Amino acid sequence: MQKLILILAAFFISPIVGLAQSKVWLDLDGVYWQKYGLETYGDVNSLFSGTVKSWLGLNMGKSWSMGLMGDYSSYRSQEQDFAVQFPVYAPARDENGNLVVTGYQSEIFQLARKNEGMSFGLFLRKDIALGQKTSLNLSFFGLGGGKQSGQFEVYPGALPSWSSYYPCLNCLSVVAGPFISDFEESTWRFGMDLGFAYELKTWLSLGLRANALQFVKSSITPITNNPADSTWIPIYQLPYGDRHEFGSGVAREGVRFSVQFRPF
Repeated sequence: MQKLILILAAFFISPIVGLAQSKVWLDLDGVYWQKYGLETYGDVNSLFSGTVKSWLGLNMGKSWSMGLMGDYSSYRSQEQDFAVQFPVYAPARDENGNLVVTGYQSEIFQLARKNEGMSFGLFLRKDIALGQKTSLNLSFFGLGGGKQSGQFEVYPGALPSWSSYYPCLNCLSVVAGPFISDFEESTWRFGMDLGFAYELKTWLSLGLRANALQFVKSSITPITNNPADSTWIPIYQLPYGDRHEFGSGVAREGVRFSVQFRPF
């Protein structure tokens, strides 16, 4: 899919490059943040998100430009906790020697998701002058990412006693984790970025940029279902499937710092 986007983009943009009026510019922006959360086994694990975007643009007039863009992103986010039911057995077996289930006990499992990968797409930008050296810009974009391998990290809680489940005096009551379940994620994004730029030199500008509005569709599918983990990872409870988000991306990725080069 990424190769198809690049081929189509080259087909449509190549004739424009030959125009004498066209000027090429390169814009780079990025952000990285980290915070603490996801308390597991008494420890606090960090959650993070980082993204770097590159914009290769061609001026199409006094205030319009278009071009290709790429995005590299990496994240580790906390997912919603989920409960797992375990059977509780009676101390004595029945007349046939089988364990007797007397009830069920619920344990809370914590879950994290992490992934990283590249996306490619097209954009159209409108520049609005505020002063001699300052300007606003609106960037309308579409990005598509191929299948990228990620992981769910499952953190089981401390179990009250294995003797409550299977009579075993020497068994531990804490299950070490995390257990890992691999998945593939593909993402499509369409939206608008809002940026502010200050011209330091005729060929260099610095600025800030943030995602004002975007629509995101991501599809998460499992890669493996390790039988050894099936006792502790209820695969059917992991959040696979399609996700749709609509709104500003500021809360997720924050404000990005940008630098623009205009060598020509």
